[in-house]
Amino acid sequence: MMIEEVRRVTGYRFTVHDHPMIATGYKTRLHCSQDIDTKKASKPRQGNNIIHRETVGMERFPCHGRLNVTSRSATALNPSLKIVIIRIEHHAAHVLYYDVSMKSEALHILRDNLQWSTPSSLVPIIQESHPEVTAAQIHSAWTRMSEEIWKKDQAQLPSAKILLDSAFGDEVDVLEAITEDGVDMLAWGMKKVIQKLDIVQNGIEIALDATYASGPGKRIKAISKWITRLRDKYSLLPRYVHVDKDMAEIGSVTEVWPMARIQICWWHERKAIGEWISKTKLSTTPYNASRAHSEFDFIDPTFIPPGQPDPGESEGGREGGGRDNTIDKTPLTEPLKLDPNAIYITIPPTQSCSPASLTPPLETTSRPGFIKIPAMKVATDVSTEPEADGNRKRTFCPLELRKPVLDKVEVHRLAHPSIPGYVAPSAKAIYYWAVKQMYTFCQDYDLRELWAYLWENWYRPARWKLWARSVVPEITVLKTTMICESHWRRIKKDFLHHFHKPRLDLLVWILISKLAPTYYRKLDKFMHKTGRYRDLPSWQKAFKKEWCRCEKADIPDPTNPKYNPSPTRWQCERVPPVFFREVRRARTFPIWIHQSLKIQISEEDKISELTNSLSLEDERFSDSESDSDSSDDEREQDLDDYTAQGFSVNSSTFQEQMTQLTHDLHSFANGLEYNLQFHDERILNSLYRYGGGFLKMMEKCLEKERRQNSNTGAAPGTWDTGMAPAMYYCSRPRRGDEGT
Repeated sequence: MMIEEVRRVTGYRFTVHDHPMIATGYKTRLHCSQDIDTKKASKPRQGNNIIHRETVGMERFPCHGRLNVTSRSATALNPSLKIVIIRIEHHAAHVLYYDVSMKSEALHILRDNLQWSTPSSLVPIIQESHPEVTAAQIHSAWTRMSEEIWKKDQAQLPSAKILLDSAFGDEVDVLEAITEDGVDMLAWGMKKVIQKLDIVQNGIEIALDATYASGPGKRIKAISKWITRLRDKYSLLPRYVHVDKDMAEIGSVTEVWPMARIQICWWHERKAIGEWISKTKLSTTPYNASRAHSEFDFIDPTFIPPGQPDPGESEGGREGGGRDNTIDKTPLTEPLKLDPNAIYITIPPTQSCSPASLTPPLETTSRPGFIKIPAMKVATDVSTEPEADGNRKRTFCPLELRKPVLDKVEVHRLAHPSIPGYVAPSAKAIYYWAVKQMYTFCQDYDLRELWAYLWENWYRPARWKLWARSVVPEITVLKTTMICESHWRRIKKDFLHHFHKPRLDLLVWILISKLAPTYYRKLDKFMHKTGRYRDLPSWQKAFKKEWCRCEKADIPDPTNPKYNPSPTRWQCERVPPVFFREVRRARTFPIWIHQSLKIQISEEDKISELTNSLSLEDERFSDSESDSDSSDDEREQDLDDYTAQGFSVNSSTFQEQMTQLTHDLHSFANGLEYNLQFHDERILNSLYRYGGGFLKMMEKCLEKERRQNSNTGAAPGTWDTGMAPAMYYCSRPRRGDEGT
């Protein structure tokens, strides 16, 4: 009490040194807390995973401050009467002591709000009345006070297990313990969320993310064991699993859910490619040109990077092993037999090179005995145009071409057979078109290193199926794994901001008692109608903004196939505001489902819908054979119908009509020739189905021409059986008869 009174009067704080006993009582000796001579040496912290940091502490002064407080009896006859003698010695006036300790009032606020508040939410409340208290102090005090709730054992994992069984048995399903290669894991499922979502029926798409960092072997085994427990407990068999660009996660999903479709997050894909094409060095992923040429014959096997590849530059692990081994087990090259006594020097190219003189580079592995000389840094704004002397400096990807590359990759990702406008509506055609477009782009600008990186990491078949949307017939709802990233952000920013590697039992308590109630409230709001509409989710806000923009958009060319993604036409008045809250997203056409959207199908749409729905197993000549059995009367009736629609042969307009018809037939033939590369049999089926009569007439006319030009056999008559009387065909002159 006396020491506290001295601090209040003088403003200096004294620290107890010792309590020597005297003949008449006790004596307490203290020194100034800010005296430089009495500063104690710092002691390193003891324990596992301790990070030692140097802290400055408060400022010290040569004040030589001393304080003696003596308590003794007043008289020998009356020992109960005490006399206190205070002696202060202080030789320098310095900055008064600034107390940063937690006051009892602040501790009371913490204890009263411990169960329902987070440390971050209590910081402004406590600092309003106690500004000297820091946020770190509040988090530290909050952790110590809450230990009596969540700390059940000195060891973290057993304590977390006891906490789940005793305190949260009604909220979680504790899965079987997992131990794999020295890694112990504790897994549980949230009962309230799983029961309301009915994941067995609705678990079509899931997003997966893992923050556990360890060796590739342990990581993929640990994640696989966890997914297996989840699958066995809840019978969860998703059709689509969205992941980031983590090959351990991809390998685990492939192992546990072999039938699930893996979809790499769009944001992570764009970020990864953007970082790679922004680098200045020329070393790139090891590239197997012969394997690429075997997949697509238009890929030139001599279009290769001129320098040595870097084996460590392969995303997702090295080729032929590591984490990528679960996806593509094809080794890149045979191992090289190198002289162990030799030193190999790799010099990256910084000068121009002649493509004709290029040979496949020597592919090596990173090992002792190799010396890599880093390439000269090339400015990112170097132009790709040739210099005056015909040479230019090589760069991985010039600055002005980076955005076009990212945009092309995004277009290739979003292309789908259900959305026409780019290529033939088939998965193989889209893959062919995407690879050829990206290869042509890299070839036009001589970006050899960029093409090697894109092919080996994104466009080869084993990687294409991990991110392209055209691989499966459905269009997934999720596009990114941001729903998982938002979950991590809430945990780290709202609860664990001031905790470095918190205990597992503390983390379990935070997840279930602090974070889970927020998800419960959101789930109840979405699953049960209350008659009130709340704010739109982020995706609905973006959808509404885009819808309103398209309502006012002026489309000058409505026949552009890019503006006709569906064969059905949605007819609706201006949608009411409730439309954006009730509309639902499907994975097949029609993509958007709502009572305000009424489908009206025209005759052209019916034909287009029927054409797109033809399977590859349709019989090719079924309708053409039926056309051959039709009578001449039916053909004449078809001609009458054709004439009745205004297409009669008028002598005054015969030249114009025949010229236009010839031009259209040439254009149509050019289109058929272009579609040969896509190998889409549906086009051929449609020709035989809807143009059987015309094709039959064409065959007869060409047969007549062949017979007319032949020197053997009987000459054809003027009219052939099966030809309509009003239609005739004059053969071209035979070779040698042009002058007659």
